[in-house]
Amino acid sequence: MHATLSDILSELAANAAEAGSREVDLAVVERGPEVLIEVADDGRGMDEAERLRALDPCFSGSGAHPGREAGLGLAFALQAAESAGGAVDIDSKPGEGTRVRARFDRTNIDTPPEGDWVTAFLMALGIPGADEVRIRHERGARAWSVARSSLAARLGGLERARALNAARRELLERERTLEADGREAVTHDGIEEHGNQAAG
Repeated sequence: MHATLSDILSELAANAAEAGSREVDLAVVERGPEVLIEVADDGRGMDEAERLRALDPCFSGSGAHPGREAGLGLAFALQAAESAGGAVDIDSKPGEGTRVRARFDRTNIDTPPEGDWVTAFLMALGIPGADEVRIRHERGARAWSVARSSLAARLGGLERARALNAARRELLERERTLEADGREAVTHDGIEEHGNQAAG
């Protein structure tokens, strides 16, 4: 079982990387008691039979998990979500990619703790092989989003320790913008806008 919700996000991001994805979108949406974790990619995708088997902890697609004996990410995410009154949905088509949504009820005693979103986001930014990774985090009426390409352009790449430390600091600052103060805040790649209406 995954220890935290951020662990589940990291596992889904790893699955996207192993699917040969060129573009990956990650979102964490917190509204009321619900937490939605969503990862969408443009990787190899799955046919209906593979999609149904993907939630079986004993099934792993051909070559999908190099260096791992089995692909347990989706199965464990489903187990964690269902035990906490939530669910996991998978939409996928061969050659078109996969979208995974994991929903959790924060009021359920079996829902895993939040964990470390910043570390999970930073790891996702390093997905190998992907040309672009986009991340969005919403909490109530407040949200931020960032694309790896723009972050790397500002920091001169994301390969060196100094750039990674700067990226972590920026992600931490973005997370601080989610603290509720009664106003909407939307941050896109360092530009913050405030308003009085909740996000749609």
